[in-house]
Formats: sequence, structure tokens, C-alpha cells
Amino acid sequence: MAKRPRACCCSGRAAKRPAQAQRRQHLYVVLEDWERGYSIHKVDVEAFDPDAADHPDSDEDDGVPPVVRVEAKHGCSSYFAAYGSKILAMFPVSGSPGVAVLHTESSGLSVYPLLSIYSRVSHPLFASVRGILFKISPSSMEMLGAQPPAMDDGGDKRWAWENITAYSQPPFNIHRAVCHALHPDGRTLFVSVRMDATEHTFSFEADEHLEWRHRGEWMLPFQGQAYYVAELDAWVGLCRRSEGLGHVCSCDLAPPLSAASPSGEAAAVPMPPRWKLCGERLFDPDDKRHQNAKLVRIGSRRFCLLEAVGHRHGHRPMRPVRRVLRMTTFRLRYGKNGELEIAASQAAWLARPGRTRSPTKV
Repeated sequence: MAKRPRACCCSGRAAKRPAQAQRRQHLYVVLEDWERGYSIHKVDVEAFDPDAADHPDSDEDDGVPPVVRVEAKHGCSSYFAAYGSKILAMFPVSGSPGVAVLHTESSGLSVYPLLSIYSRVSHPLFASVRGILFKISPSSMEMLGAQPPAMDDGGDKRWAWENITAYSQPPFNIHRAVCHALHPDGRTLFVSVRMDATEHTFSFEADEHLEWRHRGEWMLPFQGQAYYVAELDAWVGLCRRSEGLGHVCSCDLAPPLSAASPSGEAAAVPMPPRWKLCGERLFDPDDKRHQNAKLVRIGSRRFCLLEAVGHRHGHRPMRPVRRVLRMTTFRLRYGKNGELEIAASQAAWLARPGRTRSPTKV
């Protein structure tokens, strides 16, 4: 069965403001709507236009110019990565000396080192663990540490991706990964994988060993990335289970690699952690116009769901498919009986990206 186009995803780091000013939350959305690459749009989630929600099928674009355009190869949206408050365009055009990076806090641009291994079909997983950016793909695993300080004496330390495939290759095909979540210890990454008819969860710790461990024959209940919420003491993400499609859910934490047995082996978790389903549905995955959705954390308990929806008049002969973006912000809390529930929900049609040429992502 052909996969639905991954029409859009969103990057979820709020642009910070000085302490004396009120902080406003922003998201940066990358769209493949430029003939030479991608456009990065800055969306103010505090300033929804209430009238925009009434006209999701308008033929007019929203007219908001992008913050910046990045020249990069089309069809490689999976190579965009969020690294702290930075957005990295990991698959530049041929001959590029480096990777273009947008710093969302300063709106500055810089150049990062090129990856040593590229593949259009790898669809890697990028994860920031312990201040290190990891790229995990079926054929390689690479890491990029913090940028070294500038040297005043004319010398410099070469800054480059380090290929750690020889001793840190994951014991599974990353294409089989269903979800991932970073433990609140900041150094342990959990990845749940479906292998044929079996389910597995592995963990990886960004310490001196950089080792993968098998944690059990079960999977976390999420689809895509999940986030730790301290106020709920749980991971939160979009539910992947059939009874919870279109909903968010929370899940108890699995023990990190540091919780080792006396023999030094990682603590086994024979049963999956307990999880709770939020009763309110955020989107209908069976709707013919639904294309893709991604959940992004924008505050302590605050989230944003960005859903790509096909334009009502998008299937016109000889014309590219148009998409509109529906954004829903909400807070999560536990109710009186411990149930997971949504509070302070707000939705709006925030962008009409025009004729996107292929899947988009941040």
C-alpha cells in the first residue's frame, strides 16, 4: 500500500524573548514551496486570526513571507533537523561547502559541517541527546558535538561529523522505527520498533560507550516523537493504537540505561509501561483530506498539533495539489479521577502554503 504523502510537520522550539518582556511562543514550519528548495515560516501561536478558521478552502494564500529560504534538494525533507533552537537543512545542493542553519533565537544564519554519508532513501532519525546531535540511518550512525570555540591564534579545531557506525550501529532497521522518546535524564533515547510480527523497544545512552540495549518485546504507545512532561511525570505523544488514532496519550517512563542490574546489564522491562488515552479526538485520520499530523511541545504542558489537510479543490486536472495547515494548541492535565484531558484548546487555519511540490517537514 502506498504511503500517504508526509505533507507537513512542524518544528517545536519557541523563540525566546528577553526576561523583561512577555515571552511569545513561535513555531517554525518548513515548506517545500520554493523552486530551489524550502521556505521556513515563523508562526506566532499566540496571535491566531479567528477569521482564518472560517475559510480553510480559500484559493488565496496567506501572504505571509517566509523568514528565510534555504537552497536544498527537493524530496529530502527528512533531512531537516531541529537541534535545540536551531533548524538544520541537512541535504544541501551539490557542491555546497556545508549545511545551512537558522538560529531561531537570533534569526541568524550559519554553516555547519556536512554529513559524511547521504542517501535520498534512508529517511534518517535525528535526535539530540546530551547536547549531541545523532543521525541514525539503516547504513550509518553519525554524531555531531557542540561547536568548538573560535581560536584567536589562527589555529582551529576541525569540526565535523564523527562516524560511529562501527561500534554504535543500532540492532534494527531504523525504517522499522515507530516512535522514540528521550528520557528526562537527558542522555537515554528510547526507540520502539516493529520487526515483522514482533514488537521491540531499544534504548541508547550518549555516554562514553554509546551502546544500544534491547529493553523488551513491547512498544511504547506513540507514533513519532513523544515528549516528557514533568507536571504529568509521563511521556506524551500521538497514539498509534487503533483505538486511539487521532488522540494523544500519556505513558509512564521506562527505566534508563543507568538503572542497571548488579551484573552491569541494563534493567530489563518485561512489560510495557502503563499508558492513558485522552478522550478528546484532535483529528480524523480516516478523513480523505487528512494527509499528515505531528505533535510538538511548545511549553511545560502545552502542545501544538499541526495537521496537513488537502484543499477542497486540490484535485483539479493538470494543477498541483494544494494543502492547508490546521494548527491546534492545547494544554494537558490529569482530571479528578486521574484521566488525561485537554484544557484551553484553540484551533485555526494558520497557513496556506500554496502548491507544495512534495512532502514538507521540520
